[in-house]
Amino acid sequence: MNDYQKAVKFFQDEKYNESIEVLQRILRSDPNQAPVYNLLGLIYLRQGESIQSAIGSFQQAIRTDPNYAEAYFNLASTYAGPGNRPELAAENFKKTLEADPNYTKAHFGLGWFTLTEKQNPIEAAKHFEKAIKSFPDFAEAYYGLGLSYVQMGKAPMALETVSQLRNMGREDLASYLETAVRGEAIEGNIAGGAGTSPSEGDQGPAKEMNLAPGAGQAPTNEDFSLLDSNRK
Repeated sequence: MNDYQKAVKFFQDEKYNESIEVLQRILRSDPNQAPVYNLLGLIYLRQGESIQSAIGSFQQAIRTDPNYAEAYFNLASTYAGPGNRPELAAENFKKTLEADPNYTKAHFGLGWFTLTEKQNPIEAAKHFEKAIKSFPDFAEAYYGLGLSYVQMGKAPMALETVSQLRNMGREDLASYLETAVRGEAIEGNIAGGAGTSPSEGDQGPAKEMNLAPGAGQAPTNEDFSLLDSNRK
């Protein structure tokens, strides 16, 4: 096991200080290690102490390797979540796809931004459809697609998506979407821990949905993770 693998293991075991120590040792030997900066960014996010340190680490990873799709995605996800800069999130989701057109989570993130911030359901639907094409069991992408149909006034197509979600065992998303089709306000917030009630007309998760930086993170109730660990 090399030093980077040790750092990853410490990260997975939530031994963040130990992981940082190993990563810093690697950088002292060779500062041109994009994955090391990327992992440092994920650690800073997990620690919740400095969003700017996380952003800076992802940016350094990108400077080291301008084609590093995962770093662009993690930076975009940070801006979409705790960084609260949706326009920068969209910019970096686009850069993720420029580096890797098959990075499915970036299609979802860009679709969500296009739907909730730009209010452009037609373009949003295209991104959700691309995500579904790569992963036909991507429930959250179906949910976004359904909301796009709602905004387009295509209730029958939205209801078809409700049925698909139920067939996938996602009654939670199906119920939110069905409520949106009926034009009713949704009580509560699917993004656990958001702590706010949506205003009348809201259609599910908050605009500042956290896209869960890091491909290897598992979903939790306090962090609306969108994908399992086997997807990009």
